[in-house]
Amino acid sequence: MADKLTINDLFKDFAKHTREDWKKIASTENEGKDPDKTLTWKVGSLPGKAYYDKNDLPASSFQLSPAKNSFLGNRTWHNLPVVTVTSEKKANHLALNHLQNGADGILFDIRDSKSLDIDQILEGIEWPYCMISFKSGENSFDALKDIPAFIKKKNWKPETISGFLLW
Repeated sequence: MADKLTINDLFKDFAKHTREDWKKIASTENEGKDPDKTLTWKVGSLPGKAYYDKNDLPASSFQLSPAKNSFLGNRTWHNLPVVTVTSEKKANHLALNHLQNGADGILFDIRDSKSLDIDQILEGIEWPYCMISFKSGENSFDALKDIPAFIKKKNWKPETISGFLLW
């Protein structure tokens, strides 16, 4: 039975080349000019070269620190449907429906709300188990002032609450 090929076997027939090999060939195709100078480009503040190899890697590569939540990981995306609040009861009903159908949380758009009944809008929603966020504006800032008292009243630990405020 034939041995399995590895990815490295695909390149075994190709000769190894260096940056200097590339510079020689590129300069002959570039009227003898230095290809590092003539083929380098810049868009805004982002420079680019015509040739890169492993020697161009930075000394320390970009790595995210280990995830605190091993299930979600460092590159977590949350499914947060937007619920525009015109009525707290309707918004709550929509939010519960989204959460029961797989949403990770809700982004409540309260920009047109001058006051907000936080008890009504979050009725039946266990905030420690989902992400609750708000899209606010100048008119709705006062609507958010009751959130800390609401969290305390529910006896939820602040470190279990996740979400953000867009303002």
